[in-house]
Amino acid sequence: MIDNGGYGTPEPAKRPGPMPVSAAVRCDNALALLALAGADDAATRARHARDTLLQGEQDVAQDAVERLYRTVRKSRLLRWSLRSVLPLTSADLERHGLPSRCLGDAHDRLLWSLDVIRAETRNEEPVEPIDGGVVPWAIVPHLVTGLEVASVRLAVASLDLVPFPAVQETRHV
Repeated sequence: MIDNGGYGTPEPAKRPGPMPVSAAVRCDNALALLALAGADDAATRARHARDTLLQGEQDVAQDAVERLYRTVRKSRLLRWSLRSVLPLTSADLERHGLPSRCLGDAHDRLLWSLDVIRAETRNEEPVEPIDGGVVPWAIVPHLVTGLEVASVRLAVASLDLVPFPAVQETRHV
């Protein structure tokens, strides 16, 4: 996670009612991609959206997610930066066993993720169905072979990977 803001644990929820944790995780993934792309304003908006989602402030979270979505959609520089970063076709998805959300390039994947976040915060169905598939970590080297380092970082961040499990806690006697 690329985040230097908000140390400690999140504040308790100010409104009752479940906010989707998956939306906060997707927001965190979008934050990482935006930070790597140098889109500081959008990354700040993503951090704010994630934090409000975790705090359970539904109205504030919906507003923050909407502002993030508009910021990303309007940014020509961000579109230019992420276009053609790891473009994946339907044939690529089939060959590597990837979920349908990976179709397109990094910008397409970011917009898909933001669409899903918006739908989850509104308790709506996403425009495109979530197929629930994950990108296996083992396939990543095959996808990024031949890319330059900066493009690899953007490509990997755009895949919305499941966080790699941390080492289990050990107890000292």
